[in-house]
Amino acid sequence: MNDDKDAADVMQEPKRGSLGLLPKGFDLDSFMIDLLTEQIAGLYDPKAHEFYVADWIHIEDQRMVMAHEFDPCAGGSAFPN
Repeated sequence: MNDDKDAADVMQEPKRGSLGLLPKGFDLDSFMIDLLTEQIAGLYDPKAHEFYVADWIHIEDQRMVMAHEFDPCAGGSAFPN
């Protein structure tokens, strides 16, 4: 994640601690990675026309993830690209 940070993000880190928003020493990068890997199971990239399912999803749950992601993949998305 450090490669994705710009100067504005880096400048905000000390402010979060000084405002009491996060405990001192809180590893926000690790927290966000843990949170997102817990919440994201699959995705469809409309630009690349590629469909992804996370490899940590149990095989019996992958069918549900694929059904959820298949709608935009098939062109039936309720949200325009």
